[in-house]
Amino acid sequence: MSESTTDNYLTHGHGIRSWIFTLDHKRIGIMYMVGILTAFFIGGVFAVLLRLSLWNNTNSAHELYNHYFTLHGTVMIFLFIIPSIPAILGNFVLPLQ
Repeated sequence: MSESTTDNYLTHGHGIRSWIFTLDHKRIGIMYMVGILTAFFIGGVFAVLLRLSLWNNTNSAHELYNHYFTLHGTVMIFLFIIPSIPAILGNFVLPLQ
């Protein structure tokens, strides 16, 4: 079998449906990584908004600061830090050992 026609977890099945309904632990781990990185960037947007509300020193900025601080903390804890270790290690790395 030639090397260009080998079947691996990235080329097995094409299209979004093959990724959504997969049972392959490597593909599931990659989908977790994409979701976790998306949550990381959303948390980063809240961090930037947090800094911008500190820069704008008005009375309404204090309330916005509290909202952005809470959203940043919630997203980073519950959507980034807590899911990252079990999702990546448990679905991608551990079954390889």
